[in-house]
Amino acid sequence: MASDFFEAKKLNEKSFKDLDDELSAYMAQADNALEALQKGADALVKDLKALPKPRSKIAKPGYVHLLDSFATKVSEDGTSIVVGWGKYYGPILEHGSKKMDAQPHFYPTWKANKEKYYRVMIDALRKE
Repeated sequence: MASDFFEAKKLNEKSFKDLDDELSAYMAQADNALEALQKGADALVKDLKALPKPRSKIAKPGYVHLLDSFATKVSEDGTSIVVGWGKYYGPILEHGSKKMDAQPHFYPTWKANKEKYYRVMIDALRKE
């Protein structure tokens, strides 16, 4: 009976070591996950900034076109990447309002190229 106990203890120690090794590998990948998300978000922003820009009637110095205002940032809790407009009216233009029809540009770009962004993120995870 005592030998069964020691055999089980050795087996459990080996199992816990294997589990610890696996968890360590997952944690290493989790550390790289935010960097992979950043690379995918950067690819999306690059495509958004390359969309054709209608000529703006605003010519004052310091004016930035809506499509040039796209940016990425890490969320406040540090667990995700947020892509958005640098102008307050970006979402209004995307979804429309009661006085204006929608002129979507963000979601159609995402939908058309999401496989490319997924591939960029997967490649970033595999390299590191």
